[in-house]
Amino acid sequence: MLGEYIKDPFYGLGKVIKFRPGSSELVYFFKANDNLHDGAIEPGSCPGNHGWWFGSDDIKRMKYLPPLASLIERRQQ
Repeated sequence: MLGEYIKDPFYGLGKVIKFRPGSSELVYFFKANDNLHDGAIEPGSCPGNHGWWFGSDDIKRMKYLPPLASLIERRQQ
């Protein structure tokens, strides 16, 4: 799932940027949200506090967006 663009109903548009085998994946969200952090397990991995770790099952429940659709959505934000 690395590199996939996803849409979370709460956090908005994100991109999977790191993968921890058997554990979770770090998603970088393009809009700031006070509930996000910088990837605490690996400090500094999401500058500006736009990151969150999700289990792969959580990510599978989110909406996948192809790169072109994600680009359009980012411009609309």
